[in-house]
Amino acid sequence: MTPTDSHTLHPPSHRRWRQRSAIAVIVVTALLSSSVTAGAQGGDPVTAGSPDLSTGTVTASDAEQAADPAVASYAAEYGVSESEAKRRLDRIQPMHGILASIREIEMSRIAGWGIDHVGKFTGWVKLAGDAVPKPAAAAIADAHDDIEIHTGAVHTLTELLDAQDRFGEGDNLGPVGRVDDQTTVADYSAAVTFTAPDMDSNTLHIGIDPALLRSVGPSELQGSGGAIGPLGNTGAPKAVAPATDTELAALVAQMTAAYRGHISVNYAIVDGRDHGDMAMFDGGRAMSTCTSGFAARQRDTGTYGIVTAGHCRFTQSMHGITLPWVVGYKSYTADAQFHRIPAGSRHQLRSDYLCRQLRLYVCTVRGDVAISQMHADWVCHTGKNTGTTCGRVTYIYYRPTYPGACIDAIAGEPTTCAQRFVRVHSSSLKGCKGDSGGPWFRRETAYGIHMSGTNATDCASAGKSLVFSAIREVEAFLGVDVLVNNDVTIG
Repeated sequence: MTPTDSHTLHPPSHRRWRQRSAIAVIVVTALLSSSVTAGAQGGDPVTAGSPDLSTGTVTASDAEQAADPAVASYAAEYGVSESEAKRRLDRIQPMHGILASIREIEMSRIAGWGIDHVGKFTGWVKLAGDAVPKPAAAAIADAHDDIEIHTGAVHTLTELLDAQDRFGEGDNLGPVGRVDDQTTVADYSAAVTFTAPDMDSNTLHIGIDPALLRSVGPSELQGSGGAIGPLGNTGAPKAVAPATDTELAALVAQMTAAYRGHISVNYAIVDGRDHGDMAMFDGGRAMSTCTSGFAARQRDTGTYGIVTAGHCRFTQSMHGITLPWVVGYKSYTADAQFHRIPAGSRHQLRSDYLCRQLRLYVCTVRGDVAISQMHADWVCHTGKNTGTTCGRVTYIYYRPTYPGACIDAIAGEPTTCAQRFVRVHSSSLKGCKGDSGGPWFRRETAYGIHMSGTNATDCASAGKSLVFSAIREVEAFLGVDVLVNNDVTIG
């Protein structure tokens, strides 16, 4: 996402220490073991114009998986051959392992890390200050011609995360370095839809939607508290016309000026319009209102079932089978719920998921990935209304703040989301209501389950920004383990 405007306290000087490098709708299905196709006959009707994901699936061979949607979409996005796209995608996780080794050595100076996909394919670690890297870190980078260490960043990642935390928790915004000055700024909290440290630019991004201000009184806009965070109600935002580019530019200028001197790090006010959950789209296949995610097993009880998004309805079914709710909702770390597969009918639960829309190929989960190894990766998702599309991870410390983004499970009221969600964007990425809960993946690695995105009612257009709950956060919140290379018959 490109900032609409930004405020830079001290433009960083970037010195590069170059090195030679080496570094679906998830049909994780509760299929009737007696008949895969017979189960589909009792399912929900397919929405007109959406991919028919209710028929049988085909397990992709190794050759077919080589031509997966990640390769084709990456090649189209960055203008490279499919063979080069495959080489780069195969290199991303080994590259992240090398970057992690450098980060461990330079822990106190880490400002960010990432992968450049435009031009030379390069992984990089960014360090605060102009001091040269430690010899051990430089040696690692020197051993690989696609790894670089950049110095000259103004802020460490810890400083950006601390500033995001203070902003999101609703602290009054006062002048930096002044404890005796009680000056505050107007409360723009209703307009803020997300915050996220952008490691590429070493800035804190603050996403806004001017349309959200139309539902609050003028007195709130003129309030003295700088409380930035989720709205204090659980109701859905009022239906209002989308904000225009002119409105956005005006509010960006206003907020940029208001926050100047009140936020301790470089920041940018960016476009956060029309962002919300992608649930409650009845009529599609897969689950009743959403898309099924990965098959999983509850740790404490041994119960087998399906993971989907927490904001979906608690009553879900697949293939005409009701799947009872067990646990989950919209927590501050993951938007997820777990539904069990009823026992007694020999239903089969599979560790497969739909990884290609065409011909309904399925892949088998063979592992997952830590959130720290997702930044700048190229990942795909499958949704029951938009099929399979892919994009680049833009934020891994994403905090959604749009109304009702996270709920306190005990109090049943909005709570501040943690900095633990993941945002993705590309020119070909699609998503809309009904896709919530679907799998995020690349090849046979689970990355997360779908949560939200921009322009949720438009299923046809591409170029979306979408958000998912990271897979390990989902597992920790629900107390489950995603099935890995394992099929289970529920007796």
